[in-house]
Amino acid sequence: MPGPSPTGRRVIFLVMLFLATLLPNAAWAANHFIVAGGTGTKSGMDWNNAYADLPSGLIRGDAYFIAGSATSYGIHTFNDADSGTSVITIYKAVDCSVVPTAPYCGTLNPASVAGWQASYGTTAALWQDSAQADPLTNTPSPWSFCSDYYTVDGITGTTDPIAGPGGQGFKLRTQNHKQDGLINIGDCSSTPSGLTNISLNHLEIGGTGPAPYFPSAVTGCSYSGGSATITISSNTGGIVGDAVAGWTSAGAVLFSAANNTSIGSTQVVVPLGSSPCATLAYVALDFYPFDYIFMLNRTNPTETFANITVQNSYIHDTAGSDLYNGINLQLLHNYVARNRSTPTQHGSIIQLDEAANNITSGPVSVAYNFILDASGTGTIEHLGQPTGCNANCGTISGLYVYGNIITCGPGASAYTSPECGVGHATVGDNAGQNTVLGLQFYNNTISNISPAGPYLLSPTSTGAIAYNNLFYNIPGDNAVRFEGAGSDAGIVHDYNTVLNSILLWINTCAPHDYCTTSGSPDPFVADASYNFNLMSDMSAASDSHTAQAQGLLLPSPYNLDFAGIIRGADATWERGAYEFEGANSTKPNPPTNLQILVQ
Repeated sequence: MPGPSPTGRRVIFLVMLFLATLLPNAAWAANHFIVAGGTGTKSGMDWNNAYADLPSGLIRGDAYFIAGSATSYGIHTFNDADSGTSVITIYKAVDCSVVPTAPYCGTLNPASVAGWQASYGTTAALWQDSAQADPLTNTPSPWSFCSDYYTVDGITGTTDPIAGPGGQGFKLRTQNHKQDGLINIGDCSSTPSGLTNISLNHLEIGGTGPAPYFPSAVTGCSYSGGSATITISSNTGGIVGDAVAGWTSAGAVLFSAANNTSIGSTQVVVPLGSSPCATLAYVALDFYPFDYIFMLNRTNPTETFANITVQNSYIHDTAGSDLYNGINLQLLHNYVARNRSTPTQHGSIIQLDEAANNITSGPVSVAYNFILDASGTGTIEHLGQPTGCNANCGTISGLYVYGNIITCGPGASAYTSPECGVGHATVGDNAGQNTVLGLQFYNNTISNISPAGPYLLSPTSTGAIAYNNLFYNIPGDNAVRFEGAGSDAGIVHDYNTVLNSILLWINTCAPHDYCTTSGSPDPFVADASYNFNLMSDMSAASDSHTAQAQGLLLPSPYNLDFAGIIRGADATWERGAYEFEGANSTKPNPPTNLQILVQ
């Protein structure tokens, strides 16, 4: 059969060209393949000819598949020009026969592409800096985002506290402690007016182990010739000449900014005018590290960040999360552990900062996270710039904190900061000049961390509500607080269960609360191993003043528990992070790609 005539061929070509102009991304989207060091022609066309690293310029609408490697990939700046709302997608490559839930498995199996090796799928893709002799050496961020519309997905990894975190497909790790941010969004050489639509999923972000810059316990101390020779339980890191601070077990600062004359893994020598040995309990390097998860640009108050999502990630052993000017910022289903803070250099495990400018940001959602060993000013804290501010430090309009588990680790260990839980509260607005509007603090489980509960100092922080929370074994006087602008009336609170803990002196047990100061049994299956499932059903009527009182029914998006179980399906809405589903139950891991948009 003869083919189409020249005129017919021209018509077909024009039709195809017209369709291509209607669907440019669908027509021209391509897949690219990356192996550390590259292979073959390094054109990225398949695993036999893979790029050696992410190309400096990425193509809008395309997908980039990264192979696992024990060798670190290089630092990368994502500054590709926008093309409407076209997204660049960065995927960890896995074998779909092993991980069939990967979002690309319906259209592509990386293991079917020429040149695939099994290790590409089973090994994490790594970004890690080189260890410096001085941990204060400034090192660049592994990733910097300077333009919009990126989806980055490591595909695998759990953040379940019972199983333990790990297995994330992408790992960004530092061996040093002076970075602009392990992931830096917006603090760019050419400052964007703002960034939008950046989604980060299944990442490990943090230090390479128990951070040496955490406070070290003092096991011995002597003083002679104007110097204290201090024996320490763990290496503080650092080099000769680095500043050192020391304080008592109660957090009182004994000395700070003292340049050591000797430092090692078990001993540090500090010149001092008098002996600190009688009460010295901890020492640490006296610096404020910048190895944050993010450093959204605080130098440009007009720069805002919209629709930034971090989920299913293991975030650990860093200074904390510093998040500025976020609009619809979402932290969901993450395992967040061990931030660095000392009495001289305060931080928070999640900091929502607005610099010293009267900026309005929000909404911000912090939901279904497991937060372990938070130290510093607060667990989730709205701060001014790190040095403080004397004028209005900004406003968060809509802060939604729900379904989280917040705890200090049981006992002392190499992974537990001695400063855990010594700050203001689980949620706060710090200096009295930071405004939080419409805080909704629902169905959180808080155990063994003090103080606990929202504490809003600023008189302009209004509209806060705290329902359905479960507090257990919170140490200290005035351990649990619901305080706004110095008043119990500043936060509407009820339907909370407070066990073996003392309420702040201005608070009373509300009509639907249940409160004990001691003697209540542990309500959890095994909290010592981070299993905060409930031992029994809260089956009594919601207005019953008993330990089994259930919570208040709330609308979506609050109707899922920590494990993704629908609340109240059995006619009982439990207080705390988990719904009850049978004695000694162990819930499944949280959903892997849940998006929660609070308008």
